[in-house]
Amino acid sequence: MTRKGSSRGGSRRKGGAARKGRGGRLWWGLGLLVLAVGVVGTYLVQSLPVPRGGGDLGMVRSPTARLEELLGPLDPAGVRVQVASGRGAREFSSRLAEVAAAAPSGDLTLEPWSQTSQALLGAVVVEGRRYPLRLEWDLPGVKHVPQLAVVIDDMGRNLELERQFLDLPLEITPSLLPHLHHTGEVAAYAAARGREFLLHLPMQPRDYPRQNPGEGAILEGMDEAQARAGVRALLRAVPGAAGANNHMGSRLTELREPMTWVLDELRAEGLFFLDSVTTGESVGVEVARELGLGWARRDVFLDNVREVAAVGEQLDKAAALARERGTAVAIGHPHRATLQALAEWAPRLRAAGVRVVPLGRLVRRGGGA
Repeated sequence: MTRKGSSRGGSRRKGGAARKGRGGRLWWGLGLLVLAVGVVGTYLVQSLPVPRGGGDLGMVRSPTARLEELLGPLDPAGVRVQVASGRGAREFSSRLAEVAAAAPSGDLTLEPWSQTSQALLGAVVVEGRRYPLRLEWDLPGVKHVPQLAVVIDDMGRNLELERQFLDLPLEITPSLLPHLHHTGEVAAYAAARGREFLLHLPMQPRDYPRQNPGEGAILEGMDEAQARAGVRALLRAVPGAAGANNHMGSRLTELREPMTWVLDELRAEGLFFLDSVTTGESVGVEVARELGLGWARRDVFLDNVREVAAVGEQLDKAAALARERGTAVAIGHPHRATLQALAEWAPRLRAAGVRVVPLGRLVRRGGGA
């Protein structure tokens, strides 16, 4: 009996020792876990981006917020900043470049700047959305006058009507379709009145061939030799053109390679390019900048609705853009409603201090400051 009792007591003592051993190992393991969590947590906190000047980690600013600290609210129609001088504009552009460099890759990019006598012109792309920028200053003793170019496309069909556009007390810029019955006569009438005119260069639209851009159009399937020869033939059909803008072209202007061939031919002839912006995906201005070609971009279409009041509203919109940004480009067509609206709105434009000028005066050169 004594041996049995001794045996049970020995077992209890061994069990207690075993439990103590397991408990010690458990506490040791928990300690290591707490230490590991602390090390990893410290690493993650140190890896978080901290805003310039410190601040709460929960208040990391978005690219848009950082940009708006400099520019104010971002407007897709354009952001205008008044600076003291050209030097001030360059310093401001450097601050914008610093903000872009600090943003995560691809969230905020600056397009190359171009320069006029009174402004740096560019754009910033924030999370895929583009905002035109204008950093402007006044020249000593020179009062800035807002300038608006009004381009009338599709000319060459109706000589009597189109002469009336050129007789308006506004420096309208006609854009002539090649190979129409009156193309040459309208060009001669414009030249006789000292008016600059454009080649309305036909290009492939997205829904081709249901929509036909016309004879001699530059098409997606052309090779380089065909495309270049086609542009030269179109230029010969409208001799004396100061530049060209795309007729249709919602497909072709999205394609970098054929647009490079087209615009390089314009550059070789000393012309400029107006992007009619028939698609939001156009690469026309981007390619023009790369080639060092003079360029402009359409801001407003005047007559998608062919009513005098509607065209007038679009003219008011274009004039407001010109007053806000300094320049604007509007495109219309040779409709009677457009002619009447331009005639009626001419005094209003003058009263608003907006000058209608030939498109060539608003052309930007290259992409550098």
